[in-house]
Amino acid sequence: MRRWSLAQLIGGHPDEGLAYFAQVQTALRRDDIEGARRLLDRILVAFPESRGGQRAAVRQIDLAVLDGGEKVLAWAVMDYGHHAENLSERALREEARFKQALALYLNRDHRRCVTVLEDFVRNHFSGDLRPHAEALLGEILPGVIEDMIADEDYLQALVMVERHRRILLDRRISWDFLERLAGAYGDMALLQRASRVYLFMLDNNRVPGRERGLYLPLVRILFLSGQHGLAVEYARQYAREYPEGEDRASILLFEARALMELNRREQAADLLSATGRPASPELDLWAGRLCFEVNRYEDAASALMRLAPELDLEDDAGDLLLLAESLLRSNRPGEALPYFQQLVAVEETADQALYRIGQIMQQQGRKEQALNLFQRLVDEANSEQWQKMAREMLELMSLSL
Repeated sequence: MRRWSLAQLIGGHPDEGLAYFAQVQTALRRDDIEGARRLLDRILVAFPESRGGQRAAVRQIDLAVLDGGEKVLAWAVMDYGHHAENLSERALREEARFKQALALYLNRDHRRCVTVLEDFVRNHFSGDLRPHAEALLGEILPGVIEDMIADEDYLQALVMVERHRRILLDRRISWDFLERLAGAYGDMALLQRASRVYLFMLDNNRVPGRERGLYLPLVRILFLSGQHGLAVEYARQYAREYPEGEDRASILLFEARALMELNRREQAADLLSATGRPASPELDLWAGRLCFEVNRYEDAASALMRLAPELDLEDDAGDLLLLAESLLRSNRPGEALPYFQQLVAVEETADQALYRIGQIMQQQGRKEQALNLFQRLVDEANSEQWQKMAREMLELMSLSL
């Protein structure tokens, strides 16, 4: 009775509609839905523009949503949106906008729901309903982003991840989802974006050890996208944390290649020729080539000797030649000789191999064989360089006879 009396006492006052709205709230607390509906109708007819009338407009939609299906939800989305734009009180506009998002959520229109919630968080940053809006965002964002990836809308998916980083972390977004997102960017050659997802995962991992499988794709993508300094940094982080990790060899190679791109070739050579580094034919090959290039012939020979049983004369003549040259320049001519002898059979390496064999024969005191080889080069060489060098050797040897 006190509420009715209040409404009667302030008859004609601007807050008369608000007093009647208080009766609506009382009826709802008593679960008197029909009584509340009648009061709402009365307020909307008698006091449509009052503070009570504006509240009644929102509450009337609430009651319709409770009873209705999809058609009512679609109607509610429009009406809540209208009130969110036009109501005079900020708190009521905040309530209407949030309820518009809820109606979209109930209607399973999650992408539009995210859009409305983003607008809500921007415009009602300090509002009472903001925590509820963020909770709802955290609930639906993973599914929305998954759908974007499935639709190959990769750019928008990444925008969503980065825009709502804190909310997603609070919701502990699926690790598998983030791996799929990063992989999708890598497959699409969106390398910068892929690296940002992997870095996001590394920086925010909460399960010890789970991140070890991220380092190889991360370092690879950092290298391929030209972020060579970061590639070195994360390769070294992996080596510190997982010295026996299964991806150690592959990551070490990317680290070495990144150092080369940074013009730190000696450091790369140190890395590739270090004692105790992972065993790998690919590492041996890169070590042999780089160490030869920086005149570290013993290191080059050691690496290429490990690789030698796997080298094919026809397909790998260039690397066999590097091995032979490394051995020769390491003052191991006897070990180099068999490789040079094999390389005579390959047109591209024959002239150089013949010349080196001649040199070795000369060093071993087998001058007649050396002279024959140099003369053969003068007569038959395809390379003017080796032909000229052979002619000069013949002249020098003739002076010593």
